[in-house]
Amino acid sequence: MTVTHVSLHTLTPVHIGGTEALHPSQFVVLGNRLYVLSEERFLTTLQQRNLAHRFLGDAAGILNNREGGGLRSWLQRYRLWDAHVLTNMCVYTCKLAGNPPTTSDIRALTRSAHGNPQFFGTSVKGSLRTVILYHLAKAWQSEKPAEFINMVEIALQRSEQNKKWASQQLVEKLLATFSLGQRDEQGAPYKSSGGSSDAPYRDYLRVLKVADAEPFAKEAASVVSTNVKSAKGSNDWYDKAPITVEAVDVGQRTHLKLVLDDWLMNQYANQHVPLPFTTPAELEQYVVDFHQDWLTYEAEFYHYVKKSFPSVLLQTRGKPVLHLGWGSGLTGTTLLMLLPEAHRLKIRDGYFDKRDMSVFPKSRRLGPGDTPLGLVELAFSSEPSTVS
Repeated sequence: MTVTHVSLHTLTPVHIGGTEALHPSQFVVLGNRLYVLSEERFLTTLQQRNLAHRFLGDAAGILNNREGGGLRSWLQRYRLWDAHVLTNMCVYTCKLAGNPPTTSDIRALTRSAHGNPQFFGTSVKGSLRTVILYHLAKAWQSEKPAEFINMVEIALQRSEQNKKWASQQLVEKLLATFSLGQRDEQGAPYKSSGGSSDAPYRDYLRVLKVADAEPFAKEAASVVSTNVKSAKGSNDWYDKAPITVEAVDVGQRTHLKLVLDDWLMNQYANQHVPLPFTTPAELEQYVVDFHQDWLTYEAEFYHYVKKSFPSVLLQTRGKPVLHLGWGSGLTGTTLLMLLPEAHRLKIRDGYFDKRDMSVFPKSRRLGPGDTPLGLVELAFSSEPSTVS
């Protein structure tokens, strides 16, 4: 196993959702802090104060109050509206960045068992997989442009009423190229009766393993207000929908281990399967290249809406910046960046409302200062280690 230590430095707020949105009955805001209640601790406090039966009698009204005022009023009425008391009744607390939440629901972060914000390895690996697939697709487009566009056309024909259009089919085709096991005449792995591939280890990307990052300090996150900005035909944008999320703050650092399975790589090599990467240095360069293309693509959007390109993005050119979590825009831009404008607009007009503008997709999820969410800079250790 080749192990590489990677540090992650947050450049913009990062939200990786771990649960469904918090309902107003699950949290309260006092001062500049959010308190997320623990059912067990809350009930224990009520029992200690002989308030459990009173709460159960009032629970229906509290739960039906979507604005959260019912719970706050109840806590105030029975003298539980106190920072110390609330802290003892909650799972965790989180500071507010700016004003109190403007929406009734709040999207919670992934957290460790102790309530610390944490990036799980699956999220990081998911973004790395996207970067790798983008690299493969870009090479395909460069080397065989007619074949690449033909694949898009076929996928469009097969994806009626599916807003994800060709993405899933492109991923399957790319992975089929880098899989073990026998393939059919189209190059795809044979399927077993259960519907899964009979290849022993499926696609090559399984050689990449990512451990969970070290948890952040509990004060490393804030509740922030974000917006969906949507372009208008007048070369401007408007606020489409405010969304409140917990996000890891800018400037936070954590570490994780990236592992390449050398034994598994050899299994692919022995069967003469193309190896899209074999070293951490290649992965790092893929991240740099993807982010550079993304910057160019985003600059066109900001130019269209006549807004200044965020300074934080200008400072990331040529750096290994990964896009993590909600709002990072990978689903909407990864494949579209490789297509001519005519094909992008064809996809837009086929699956979305027609617009009198050339920009597509027309919306962006942006955080404070109208900057993108979910950007982290990576730093790979210079000398990967090998363990058995």
